[in-house]
Amino acid sequence: MTNKALFSQHFLQDCLPSLPEWTEDVRLLLEQMRALYARARQFRHTWNEAQTEEEFVKPVLRLLG
Repeated sequence: MTNKALFSQHFLQDCLPSLPEWTEDVRLLLEQMRALYARARQFRHTWNEAQTEEEFVKPVLRLLG
C-alpha cells in the first residue's frame, strides 16, 4: 500500500485492517456496481441528468446502504 501521508502508516497497517468494515466480503457489491456502471456507460450519450440519477446514482446509493 502506497501512503501519500494522508493517513499515518500505523493507522493503515495496524488499525484499519481490524475494523469490522474491512472484514466484509464486498465482491458481490463490486460486481453489482460494475454492472450498473457498464449500463450507464452504454447509455451515457442518451441519458439526461434525471435518467442518470434514476438509473445509476440512486441504485448505487441503495447498494451502499
